[in-house]
Amino acid sequence: MLRVALLLTISATAFLKAGEPPVSYAFDVRPILSDKCFACHGPDGGKREAGLRLDNAEGAYAPFKESKGSAIVPGDLANSVAWRRILSADPEQIMPPPKSHLLLEDGEKEILKKWIEQGAKYEPHWAFQPLPDVVPVPETQDATWPREEIDRFILKKLETQNLAPSAPADPIRWLRRVTFDVTGLPPSTEEVTAFTQAAAADFQKAKEAAVERLLGQKSFGEHFAVAWLDAARYADSYGYQSDQLTAFWPWRDWVIRALNRDEPIDRFMTEQLAGDLLPGATEDQKLATTFNRLHRLTNEGGSVQQEFLVANMGDRVQTFGSVFLALTLECTKCHDHKYDPVTMRDYYSLGAFFNSIPERGFYSSATIQPAPSLLLPDAGQREKIAAAKEKVAALEKALAERRSAAGEDFSQWLASPGHDLPQTDITSSISFSGEGKARAIPDTAGAEPGQGNGLPLVPGLKGAAVHFDGDTGVSLPGRLTGDRSDPWTLDLKLRDTLREKEPVVIFHRSFGTDVGYNGIELLLADGHLEARIVRDWPGNAIAVRSLAAIPQNDWARVTWTYDGSSKSSGLKLYLDSRPLAVEVVADSIWKSITEASYGDGVATLGQRFRDRGFRDGEIESVKIWNRDLSPLEIAALQDPARWQAAFDDPAQREDLKTTWLGTIDPASRQLAKELRAARAEIIAAEQEVMEIPVMQEAKEMRPSYILARGAFDAPRTEEVKVTRNTFGQILQPFPQDAPRDRLGLAKWLTDPHHPLTSRVYVNRIWANFFGAGIVESSDNFGLQGSLPSHPELLDWLARDFISHGWDLKRL
Repeated sequence: MLRVALLLTISATAFLKAGEPPVSYAFDVRPILSDKCFACHGPDGGKREAGLRLDNAEGAYAPFKESKGSAIVPGDLANSVAWRRILSADPEQIMPPPKSHLLLEDGEKEILKKWIEQGAKYEPHWAFQPLPDVVPVPETQDATWPREEIDRFILKKLETQNLAPSAPADPIRWLRRVTFDVTGLPPSTEEVTAFTQAAAADFQKAKEAAVERLLGQKSFGEHFAVAWLDAARYADSYGYQSDQLTAFWPWRDWVIRALNRDEPIDRFMTEQLAGDLLPGATEDQKLATTFNRLHRLTNEGGSVQQEFLVANMGDRVQTFGSVFLALTLECTKCHDHKYDPVTMRDYYSLGAFFNSIPERGFYSSATIQPAPSLLLPDAGQREKIAAAKEKVAALEKALAERRSAAGEDFSQWLASPGHDLPQTDITSSISFSGEGKARAIPDTAGAEPGQGNGLPLVPGLKGAAVHFDGDTGVSLPGRLTGDRSDPWTLDLKLRDTLREKEPVVIFHRSFGTDVGYNGIELLLADGHLEARIVRDWPGNAIAVRSLAAIPQNDWARVTWTYDGSSKSSGLKLYLDSRPLAVEVVADSIWKSITEASYGDGVATLGQRFRDRGFRDGEIESVKIWNRDLSPLEIAALQDPARWQAAFDDPAQREDLKTTWLGTIDPASRQLAKELRAARAEIIAAEQEVMEIPVMQEAKEMRPSYILARGAFDAPRTEEVKVTRNTFGQILQPFPQDAPRDRLGLAKWLTDPHHPLTSRVYVNRIWANFFGAGIVESSDNFGLQGSLPSHPELLDWLARDFISHGWDLKRL
């Protein structure tokens, strides 16, 4: 090992003959070894023969365990076993072996020979080498032909191959070329005529003016957007089996606008990766992040959420790799990369930046645009929404003022005789009674009876209760048919016997299918109640979850109130009349929660299509109000004596006043009615507005794991848990002062010393003009990709691009 260490420190220049150009491992040697040797002696440990690895110095220089010598001894052909085997005439010894059907050409042997003689120096892959701060512009034999730096790089390569540049194009041909190159369109007859006249006076000046004119045209951004849209997998449908149409064109238009206003490309990239995380993010910056939401989505019933969350994350990782880094990352989903130094841990560490948005993994046929999403109102719609919100704010203020000013009226009511518990606004009071099956259900509000579909009745707390089987529910047609602008109260007497870990449905009134319900739902998971009002779960919804569990096997009175505010603070849960402490699960909602065009949305107890029902649970009674009951009213549901007792307790005056304002005071009730209508106006105005999926960080970071074979259901343990990170082993490390989020990732990506980002981008632009990039494999700068035809030119362009503010039009 000491010998290996010493050899590793030897400078290759010590072996160079005077005047002999150095042989490059990255550009000259590695392509030969990759084609002829790596199949048996490369990075794939599963196919490696004789334990010999030739793709790194450690393996090539290491002494053989069972025989003398090493495969390669720097500067020593005679003792380099690999070289002796290459020259061997023995079919049992020669490399590559005859059975491989691979043959080293004489020119390739000469390159390997010189490389060993010069010290067999290994170097990093060309694309992973640091981007030089300064790239020397070469001198050329012909000093008159080059007009600028690019010309010198091109001419230098031509001169080494004894070639001369093509003749200059005539004015009309030049105009046609440049117009196509910059706008993707041919010049008009008028443009040709004007240019011909200008070129006759001063060709160079006419060319400069033409380019400036073309760069200022809208078609410039449209033309250069095409390649970017392709790379970003832009489409106006979701793919998979139904391929339902959507509308991503606002993001496409953002790309065109950004290019036409010559937004610096580092900013262009940053906004698409993390525009939502920029301080004071604008609507346009949030819209830019649709870039991360352009992947395929499914709405197939029975799809597994975790499977598609993993698929969505993987798509973002792979797109990030191909678009920004020109690295093929797909294979690292299941195993370490067989050619590039990228591991599975790298893949899932990068994925951790993209997997913590409030998404479900699917899209719903009812709402189409999956959350998180962004509303894109036009000027008229924006004004309409603003006016409705102003009206809501004014009415909320008026209600608060009425509460403060209503003291005298409230005192008069207290002094008046007769104060029965108010029964206003109750819409349903259903109790299950009798024997046998729950079919016809009496309803004191006079609506059509619900159907229990033959569920058995069992003894309840005070009468009979429905016993649920998990697959069959009790429908309550006509109940809770409003939108999120409408307040209501739901009161249930129930008993949970199984205490299931996964959420089960206690009550719902929803539309859609199992890939995307929207509406109202009360769930129970491990004894914890979760109350939701949903447009698209979880990013477009409000929801709270009880911190304490309800008792198992005991009867409980569960009450859920909602004030119509579209805020999670407007959701309250009570257990046996006592308020339950809750945590906020979701707190942002827009548009309507009713989709009458998709399903019937009948309120139902204990079951939902393709969901987990309230198996072996029991419900004895249901009451529904079209307003949110006060805490005192809820207490009186449990113990009617609490109502009269409140009149003798001065500490409960405010509770009494709240009840009086909501049930009796005409001024308050009128204002509440107007407030409900004003809130409905906001929803109606939002319904007209286009929306588009965007990125948004979830309240809590979703944990990330290395998934065995890429399987979504692979075990998730602490041993395979990963944190957000990048490929520090081959590229520069993550910035110490950057946050570990997508904004920090963008900062890492656009660092001026990043070896890939600017190289990859300028190569794509070169390909836009010439049909092929300086690196022909524009989406693969890895070890199996093409070598750059003009590596110094690529580096010069990349460094010049950064040094001049990532300015595309200047480039």
